[in-house]
Amino acid sequence: MRRMTAADLGGSDERRGSMSHPRNRFVVGDRHVIVSTEQGLSVSAAKALPSPARRLVLPPLPPLGDEPIGREEERAALGLMIAPGEPVQIRGPDGIGKSTLLRRLAHDVADRGEPVVHIRGAGRELDDVLQDLFEAWFDGSGYAPSRTRLRELLGGISAVLLVDDLDCPPGRLREFLETGPGIALVFTSASGQSPADRTVELGGLGRRAAFGLLARELGRPLQREEIPAATSLWETTGGGPLELIRAAAASMTPEGRLGDGPVFGSAVPFLYARLGRAERDVLALFAALPSAPVSEGLLAEVAGTEGAAEAAGRLVRLGLLTEEPSSGGRRYRLAPGVGGLLPAEAAPGAEALEALTARVTGWARAPGTSASALSAHAGLLTGLTTVMTESRPDLAVRLARAAAPAMAGALRWGAWRELLDAGLAAAERAGDERAVAYFTHERGVHMLAKGATGAAAALAAAALLWRELGDSAGAAITTRAQAAMTAPPASVISGGPGAAARGVHAAAGAGGTGAGPPGLAGTVTGLAARALAIKTGLAILGAVAAGAGAVYVVPPVIQMIKERPRTVGCANVAPGQLGFSGVAVSAVRQVQVSNTCPRSIASVASSVSDPRFAVVGDTCAGHPLPPKGTCLISVRFTPAGVGRAKAVLRVVAGNTTGQVTLLGEAPPTVGGPATAGEASERSGGKGRQPKSVTLRSSGDSSSTSSALAQARACMANQPIRASVMTSGVDRTASA
Repeated sequence: MRRMTAADLGGSDERRGSMSHPRNRFVVGDRHVIVSTEQGLSVSAAKALPSPARRLVLPPLPPLGDEPIGREEERAALGLMIAPGEPVQIRGPDGIGKSTLLRRLAHDVADRGEPVVHIRGAGRELDDVLQDLFEAWFDGSGYAPSRTRLRELLGGISAVLLVDDLDCPPGRLREFLETGPGIALVFTSASGQSPADRTVELGGLGRRAAFGLLARELGRPLQREEIPAATSLWETTGGGPLELIRAAAASMTPEGRLGDGPVFGSAVPFLYARLGRAERDVLALFAALPSAPVSEGLLAEVAGTEGAAEAAGRLVRLGLLTEEPSSGGRRYRLAPGVGGLLPAEAAPGAEALEALTARVTGWARAPGTSASALSAHAGLLTGLTTVMTESRPDLAVRLARAAAPAMAGALRWGAWRELLDAGLAAAERAGDERAVAYFTHERGVHMLAKGATGAAAALAAAALLWRELGDSAGAAITTRAQAAMTAPPASVISGGPGAAARGVHAAAGAGGTGAGPPGLAGTVTGLAARALAIKTGLAILGAVAAGAGAVYVVPPVIQMIKERPRTVGCANVAPGQLGFSGVAVSAVRQVQVSNTCPRSIASVASSVSDPRFAVVGDTCAGHPLPPKGTCLISVRFTPAGVGRAKAVLRVVAGNTTGQVTLLGEAPPTVGGPATAGEASERSGGKGRQPKSVTLRSSGDSSSTSSALAQARACMANQPIRASVMTSGVDRTASA
C-alpha cells in the first residue's frame, strides 16, 4: 500500500477535515448532526449509516527527526516483539527519548513494507485515538462510527499501530485491543498505569552515547579539555537526554565550549536569565499552558511577537521547549520539568493573557480555520478557556463559544467535551445564561450521540433554560434532540456518508429545527423514554405525568447540572456547587478532590472569595495528591445579615485553578443576624424551624401585644413568625 503524502491530502494534516467534508454535516454513531452556530447542534435520527470505503494510501508518518542515540538494543528488541493482540509498551520518565524511539520504529516497520500508522495520544481520550485509526484506514469523512460499528470495520485490518503517550487503565486497553484484533499495538507511556504484555524500559544514556548526544548538539566532536565537563554533566543528569541537553546549554562558555555549569536543578532559571525578549514572550505562552502543543504556523499568528517560530527553535535547543515533528509541520510544547522551575516573572501578566485570548479567539472564528486545526489545538483552546475563567470569564466564554461549533466537526468528541465543560464553567462564572444554555445543550447532544446516561437530564435542562430566555429556536433544537433519543437504530447503506447526510438533512428541513410538543419544556414521550429516565434516575427529578407515558423533567434537573463535578487540571472536584440555604449558622459541607491522572498532583490549595464562607477543614493542603487519591475541603457559611450570598471556592491543583460556586441564604431573625449560640437557643438546641401562626386582634396596641404573648406561651422555646390581623391590615412580626 502506497503511503499518503501531504499533497494527497490537499495540504497539512491540520486542514484535512475541511478538505474532505463540510464541517456542518456529519454522522456520529446512529445520530445525524447539523451545526447551528447560534443555538448549538441540531440532532435528528439517521435513517441510514454510511459504508465507508477503504483508503488506497495511508496517512504520512511523522518526519523522523533526530536519530535516537544509544538505543540500538531497544530498537532491535522492539522489532522482534511486534505481534497482533500483544501490546508492547515503551516506558520511561518524561524526556528520556520515548517519542524519538517510537518515530524511528515507525520508519523501521514501514521500511519492511508493513502497513503502519502513527498516532499522537498525549492527553486524548481513547475514542479520539480510535477515530484517528478509523480515518487512517477509511475514507469516512463526516462519520464517527459507534464502538460496535468500528469493531466491524476494523475486524479485517492487519497493521502496526504506534501511539505516542497513551495512558489508560488496563480495562480500557483491553477495549482498545478488542476493537481491532488484527492490530499490533506499540505505545509509549511515562507510567505503568497501562500494563502491557511486554515492556521496554528506557533509562539514561551510557557515557559513550551521552558524549555522542553532546557532540550532535554542539555540531562538532567533543574536545579533550571538554571531557571532564561532559563527564560531570552525564553523571549529574543520570544520562537523561533532555536534562543533558539543558545542562549542557547552561554550561556553555562565551567561547562556545562546555564548562562548569550551574548546579543541577538550577539550569532553568539560569537559562531564563539569558533569554532575549522574543524568547521570553514565546516561553510565557507555554508557561501559561504547559500541556498544550502549538503548531509552528499558529505560534507565529498568536504569539504577538515577531520571529516567534525562530525564538521557539532557540528554546528547543536550550531544552526549554520540545519539538514534535509532524507531517503538517513542527509542534512545540513546554519541556517536561521546566514549568515548576521558571521564575515568577516568566508567567504572562493579565494584559498579555487577555491579548493572547483575543488573538486565539480571532483565529478560532476565522472562516479559514478548519475543524481539524481546532481539534489539533484542543489543549490550547481548553487550557486558555480555563485559565481565563478566573479573571475574565467573559473572554473565556467568547473563546469557547467561537471554537466549539466548528470543533465538533472534527469528530474528536473527547476533546470537544473538555472544551464544552470549560466553556460551561466560564459561562456560569460570568453569569451568561445564554451561554450556559448553549453549553448545556451541547453536552446533552454529546451524551446522546455517545450513548451516555444523563443525556435526557442535560437536554431537559437546556430546553428549560432556552424557554426562560425566550429563545424559541433554541428550545426547538433541543426538543428535536430529545425526540431523537427514541429513534430506532439506523441501517448501513452504501454510497458513502454524504448520501446518508443528504437524506437526513432533507428530512430535517432547511433550518434543521422542528416544532416541539406543547406544554412543559423537556417533554420526552414513549415507553422507551420512560424506561431510560427511570434507569438514569431522572424521573424522580420532576413530576411524572400519567397520560401517554410521558416524563416531564422540570427545574430540579438544572440544579443537577450546576452541581456537576468540575475538572481542574488532573483533579476532579465534586460537587461543583454547594448550597447553604435557610440557616443562621450552617452545617459544614464538603468538596471532594480526586486525582484522575497517572501522576501525582504536586499540591492542592483552596481559598474563598467572601469572608462569610470559611474553609474549616482541608485534608488536601500540605502534601501531594497521589494517582487515584482523594481529599476533602470543608466549608461553613456564617451569614452577616438577612439575605443571600454568593461566592466561589477556588481550588488550585498543581498549576491549574478551578472553582466551586458557594450559595448561602440567611433567614430573617429578631434584632438582626443571630450568633451560633442564639440560633441554638431560639431553636431549643434542636435546630427546629420557625412556625407560622395567624392571630386576630381588635387593632389597638395592647390587644396586639397580648396576642403575641399568647403565641409565645403556646409555643415556648419555639421561634415563630406571626401575622397579626389588626382591623384588616396584616402586620408581621417575629418572636
